[in-house]
Amino acid sequence: MDILTPIVQQEYANIDQWRQAQKQVQNFVQEWRKLTEATLAQDDSREVRRYYMPLNQQFGELLDTFYEKSEQFNQEYRQQQTRRLVEQAESLLTQTDKMLGKDVVEAWKHFRAYASRWLRRAERFKKEPAIATMYEKIHEMRERLAEARKAYQKRLAENLERRIHILNQLDQMSEGSAPAPLETYLEKLLEYEQAGEVLPSAQERLNHRFRQAIQRYLQATGLSEAEFNDAWLKAQVARQSPNELQKTIRSLKAQLKRLETDLTGYQNTLALLAKGKGTDSLRQDLEAKIQATEANIHRISETIKQLQGLAKSSNAPSSPSA
Repeated sequence: MDILTPIVQQEYANIDQWRQAQKQVQNFVQEWRKLTEATLAQDDSREVRRYYMPLNQQFGELLDTFYEKSEQFNQEYRQQQTRRLVEQAESLLTQTDKMLGKDVVEAWKHFRAYASRWLRRAERFKKEPAIATMYEKIHEMRERLAEARKAYQKRLAENLERRIHILNQLDQMSEGSAPAPLETYLEKLLEYEQAGEVLPSAQERLNHRFRQAIQRYLQATGLSEAEFNDAWLKAQVARQSPNELQKTIRSLKAQLKRLETDLTGYQNTLALLAKGKGTDSLRQDLEAKIQATEANIHRISETIKQLQGLAKSSNAPSSPSA
């Protein structure tokens, strides 16, 4: 109590000084409880309790004095926290609104992560009118996001139906004794490429069907894969502006760099497993990944070379350096 008394009796110049004193008082309260509990655990007699009674009364009076002096700072602290929470909520809503116009999924992830954190912090202040208003706005944003996600899911489903329909048309173009001309077939492939995004869970199945459709067409026409790929690449490039072509090349180079990093990791892991026993299945799995990655690296490298050649022949700006 001798240490606590000057802390309670001092005049606080600002809220930061009061908050520091508040922490000290809280620590003293915890220490007082521990000392009392420890003493009574050793001796719970009437004499001991009688001895502690005036001490507890004096300690309680000191706390009452501190809490009375703290009232104005409590109000100032609540106002400060309220302003800070309002600013955080407004920032969250503004950022989410901007993201919503570009990427619904990312906007939802961002909102869900930061809104839940804000709601936990604002729980103690939700009776404040400004915080209550922010609660309403956050609820409105959640409903907006829910509607946007529904529309996004519907759009993905429609894109999936459209892609499947085009794939069926591609299969029909390879049937019969007279398959569709290459130019017509490539036009349909370009239509497929522009059919919009789908769920990642459906993309792999679509890619498999896409590859099957091309193989059927190659068998029906007798075209070599190299001839077809060259024509397909030219058809894609013809649809792109010089800037779009450069963007495609940069994207492929970034993809190539990631694959090369993956390949190095697989090779290093395989080298470590070679020293161990009982790792045959893991080694086989890594060897398959290495083989597939090397094939992808070769394919993308060749595509980049072709694109750079087409960019030059089309008088496009010189391709970016590797």
